Amino acid sequence: MVEPSTVVREHAAMWARPEINLSELARLRFVEGWSIPRLQAYFGAGRTKIKDELKSLRPAPLKISVYKQPVISNTCSGF
Repeated sequence: MVEPSTVVREHAAMWARPEINLSELARLRFVEGWSIPRLQAYFGAGRTKIKDELKSLRPAPLKISVYKQPVISNTCSGF
């Protein structure tokens, strides 16, 4: 019986990238007015990573209740 031939290849893990400094990202985007492509080149990150980090800088939207308080009238009826 013959064993099947196998090929073993080693690849470096590419998902371990340095974190983006959020204060620097915010300054460059909102104070300096840098574009997304320029930020991508500067940080060496993809468009999705830059946009996700920018979203994380925004405060969460306020949750507004749809409950309406009943109107209380000052008129006395029936007396």
